Amino acid sequence: MKVQIVLRPDNTYNPNAISVAAPPEHAGTDIERHLGYMYDRNLMSVGGPLRGLVSVSDRPVCCHAFIGLAAPFEEQLEDEADELDSLRVQDANGTVYWTAPPRLILPWWEDLQAVVVAYSRQRRPDRILPFVGHWASWNPGAREELVRHTEEKSFAISLRADGNSLAACYEDIRLAELMPSSRDFFDHTMQRVRELGGTATAHAEEHQGALKVFVESHAPLMSPDNSTMT
Repeated sequence: MKVQIVLRPDNTYNPNAISVAAPPEHAGTDIERHLGYMYDRNLMSVGGPLRGLVSVSDRPVCCHAFIGLAAPFEEQLEDEADELDSLRVQDANGTVYWTAPPRLILPWWEDLQAVVVAYSRQRRPDRILPFVGHWASWNPGAREELVRHTEEKSFAISLRADGNSLAACYEDIRLAELMPSSRDFFDHTMQRVRELGGTATAHAEEHQGALKVFVESHAPLMSPDNSTMT
């Protein structure tokens, strides 16, 4: 079935939450058509591209999903009839089923991010798309050295222009080298860092053994004298 991807900044648990809703052709608002939330573990890889796609699109963003069905116990239907109204469906033969959470059919995160970046470049060529980060492998020994300075999984870093690459640094520790990729906005980021004299601040987090650098989803890039980039 088709479902809609809905950003839910009103979620008190996670302002970056993404909701799965019935498509717009059904009656009601996005919230009234709510089916469930994406798991946090999935948001780590595909949440950024999906949030970016929704933010740059002027139409509802939809995809397809599997909805699993399971027959409930009769005593559950009797004891919890009112509560089950929003969780059950009935077929033509009158059999009632539980609806399992939707399972989205999405591309692999690298392919999804590349498609979203290409779409954004076409629609907004001068923009660094929010939420889409730069992925890079750790430099040898950098992860171990970082642990001796901080145990935080999310932390501020500096970006330093070095030839055709950007060095991601935590204090004096050179964590990783960011290189051009079709999955991010490296060219725009490099240009802005150079405009600031070769050094700017950003934010990073560790995920699945790699470093993910966010230029645009936290604070804007800042020059060493704390003036915001425009």
